[in-house]
Amino acid sequence: MPQIKNYILKMKTILLGLNELNFQYIKYYIKKGHLKNFNILFNNGVIETESESKYDLLEPWIQWVTVHTGMTFDEHQIFHLGDITTRKDLMQIFE
Repeated sequence: MPQIKNYILKMKTILLGLNELNFQYIKYYIKKGHLKNFNILFNNGVIETESESKYDLLEPWIQWVTVHTGMTFDEHQIFHLGDITTRKDLMQIFE
């Protein structure tokens, strides 16, 4: 067990991707006293992000590349699932 504890203590960031989460609904139910775990998350570092405004650029495989690289679609130009595997010039936050 100490090995796991030491590993956890060395971790600095947890990326929890909540794809297509509607923050308005989550916040509504938190205020109603429901979703206690989401309340904890929202009070301890959840970051609500925004990205592209064009509908065809809101696909998850485009959005995840944006989150993982910190680049907009115009910068990374990844449009299809798996395209990032051939792009050695794109560093993701976990690499």
